[in-house]
Amino acid sequence: MADWKSSMFKSWFLYFSVAVLHGLLPPLYHRHYSSLVAAVQLLNAEEVSVATRTTAKELLEKFMSHFEDMYGREYMTLNFHQLLHLEKLVEELGPLWTTSCFSLESINGELLKMIHGTRFVERQIASSVNVNLALPEIIKDLKDSDANQFCNFVTKTTNTCKSAMPL
Repeated sequence: MADWKSSMFKSWFLYFSVAVLHGLLPPLYHRHYSSLVAAVQLLNAEEVSVATRTTAKELLEKFMSHFEDMYGREYMTLNFHQLLHLEKLVEELGPLWTTSCFSLESINGELLKMIHGTRFVERQIASSVNVNLALPEIIKDLKDSDANQFCNFVTKTTNTCKSAMPL
């Protein structure tokens, strides 16, 4: 799990964990955990109705009301308290997936590839993005030549231009 990306944790939490943990966790703890997963699944749906938000809010309140007795007060951190506000956030901003950054996770790796030193990092990124965005137009202007073939090869193998586009 140490090497998992956040999207892997999301998949584990939303889709696999309840089934995998069934029989591994004591039934009381499994039901408790399942209520959290169910609430988040409801709030992460394509569309979330008022009734769905109400059900999710009840599940989160149930989860939180039993948490201290089951796990201890020392584990009731701010992160867990914020679960009580998820329903309101979905009411104001829409389903959880609309504010998720999971789809942008791979862009971080592309940005890191653009940094080649510790100074002026923002300039390095801006320069690399500009070059990557301009490169397809520059290649179009090249006549059939070794340079044209090389540039086409480089842009197809790195896909940096495609990755940088959403920025």
